[in-house]
Amino acid sequence: MAHILDYTESLIDPAEKPEDIASLYNLKNQLVRLKGQKSRRGDGKIHVGVSQLRQAFNAHLVSAQRTQGISKRLLLFYAVECGLKSIFLRQRNLRTTNDIEDRTLLSEDGHNLARWINEVGVPEKELGEPPFFHLAKGGANLDTEKAHQVWRHGVGMNSRDERLLVEWLEKICDWIKENINR
Repeated sequence: MAHILDYTESLIDPAEKPEDIASLYNLKNQLVRLKGQKSRRGDGKIHVGVSQLRQAFNAHLVSAQRTQGISKRLLLFYAVECGLKSIFLRQRNLRTTNDIEDRTLLSEDGHNLARWINEVGVPEKELGEPPFFHLAKGGANLDTEKAHQVWRHGVGMNSRDERLLVEWLEKICDWIKENINR
């Protein structure tokens, strides 16, 4: 079944049919959940492949472009994360995230976009340094890997910092779009 979905995906241009890619992404996720019910690996992670991550990138990006507010920003963050992970797997000829030897990439650095950017070799001149941000209240100075938690939980962020962070995420998305199929 997974091979049929992969083949179907290869026939669809994500730029022209993002809704179809999003639907395939949902089907593949359902398939992964069903497989997960059959075999428990014990590490608590759901392992996904290159095409699933690519589909997730496209689906999250399309959804982010259709919404506003914290949901838009959260979807943009997850689009970047999925896109970078897809490129990482493909660069190393790995089938799934389960094949990643450095387990810190899936645990403590799973949401560390700066680390993923470094791992896939995005030229620093393309994006600049990852921005830090401050909370609206309390003023804590946080790095980008905490942004998804702030947005997920509805915590306020300094508006200037948030704007710069979103612009940075959008630059990464542009780079991913140019490189995800190479």
